[in-house]
Amino acid sequence: MEVLAGDKDFITQVVSYSTPLVLGQADSQSESGCLFTFDFSLVYWNSRLHHEHERIIASLKPDEVVVDVMAGVGPFAVPAAKKGCSVFGNDLNPESVKWMEVNRVKNKVSHISAMSIKLMFQVEDKLRVSEIDGHAFIKAAPELAWTKPFAPYAPKPNTREKDKAARKERERRKAEGLPPAPPTPAPTESTGPLKPRLPEHYIMNLPDSALTFLSSFPSSFTPLLSNESFKSTYPSLEDVPMPLIHVYCFTREMEYETAEKDVLQVSLFHFCQEASLTM
Repeated sequence: MEVLAGDKDFITQVVSYSTPLVLGQADSQSESGCLFTFDFSLVYWNSRLHHEHERIIASLKPDEVVVDVMAGVGPFAVPAAKKGCSVFGNDLNPESVKWMEVNRVKNKVSHISAMSIKLMFQVEDKLRVSEIDGHAFIKAAPELAWTKPFAPYAPKPNTREKDKAARKERERRKAEGLPPAPPTPAPTESTGPLKPRLPEHYIMNLPDSALTFLSSFPSSFTPLLSNESFKSTYPSLEDVPMPLIHVYCFTREMEYETAEKDVLQVSLFHFCQEASLTM
């Protein structure tokens, strides 16, 4: 688990700045190669966090399953999906969810695949947006990822480089008096069953209370224990790969050692609280 902590008084001072707002007026911000649109008066956005957003996005690999529990308007979820990750983005604030949907469409984080055509979907979205309580979302995520997996990521081909190489090849064959090369068959996608997956990253960016949501993790795999494909893949829970949880929190401790101890104590308290109930 990755825990990022900040002094509460300092963070409060940083984020509680005054900005002239017009109710209902949409604002746009560019970050992590994406354009975000939202109503500043109704949702939370802090431009000072862009380095942290980019750090996390850089650490993710295409096709990894990412669960953003408190996704807001999508500063983690949208760039991750655009990178090729399979992302579940959730927030309890309906305004945040509305703008996350807008930003999902605006940044084109979807792709057409053979599997989506076979299943009669127009596109396979790399970001699935939901609006439920964070505790319920954490408990539902493993089963959702396993039973309703995303189609594999298919990177867009670099058509400019491909056309340039084809032109050079035509010119070479013409100069050497060779006949034109036969057309290259288009690559085909597998249309077999989608491979079940499990979440590999959870992101919880709600510093004031994110640690309290750790209590939902111990029971999050329970719904899968009766799933035959899951049991055949992982005969023992010890075989199940554990995700990395990126959780943001506050601490009043100023020294690293005491801050680490404080955060770990609170984290273990909430995590073990639910674990003791499920044992």
